[in-house]
Amino acid sequence: MNPKSITPAEIAAAMKMTERQLWTFTRNFEKLFKPTREIMIGSKKRAIDAPRDSAKKKLKLLHKWFFEKKLFHPSAHGGVRHRSCFTSAQQHLGKKFVWTRDASDCYPSITPEMFFYELKRIGFRQDTATLLTRLCTVRGSIPQGSPVSNDAINLYFWRIDQFLKSLSGANDLSYSRVADDFVLSGYKKYLGDNILLRLEGMLQQFGIQINDKKRRKSGFQNRSNPQLVHSIRVDLRRGTKISQ
Repeated sequence: MNPKSITPAEIAAAMKMTERQLWTFTRNFEKLFKPTREIMIGSKKRAIDAPRDSAKKKLKLLHKWFFEKKLFHPSAHGGVRHRSCFTSAQQHLGKKFVWTRDASDCYPSITPEMFFYELKRIGFRQDTATLLTRLCTVRGSIPQGSPVSNDAINLYFWRIDQFLKSLSGANDLSYSRVADDFVLSGYKKYLGDNILLRLEGMLQQFGIQINDKKRRKSGFQNRSNPQLVHSIRVDLRRGTKISQ
């Protein structure tokens, strides 16, 4: 990933617009989205902000460009072509210990200011960071329902991914992430415990809260019970299996 070389003109070309048209497009961005609607996912309500058809087509082009430019960490498996929760789960097959952390209300917690700051931290130019912030946030946060929502999450967590991948690799542990679901696995409990404490500290610095209920339920898993990663069993000799 080489963010310093990316310009607004390149993004405009990817979205089949002139640079001037693209800046105009972002000035009235909220009007290009449908009214917020709430849906139930499991037992929890989620606010969905979906773009109108004309904007959706342009944002799909942006999503394609994100993939072509490889603007995601190798440890990210959500919203990346040819990757999924299954490819993430495969990283943790047969490990003695599995640690998971799930963010609470991740998307609405990330404000435009937080997103812009993080883009600058990973090397984007001022004008490019401004443009991407306008394209990836709406109504004060990263929306759930946009074609580029997962791309935005992958950019926001890039530094955390890099830190955890480097630290886990140096300690013979495996790390992967799908959206706001972080997973670590290995054979030495004290190493995993220490890295998870550092992850929690980093997430707090990034303005993200941990889902305490999920942490208590499945934050640490050993082989005495089925090991689940993204609701997929990873303790089976024959590979993964979706948990019923």
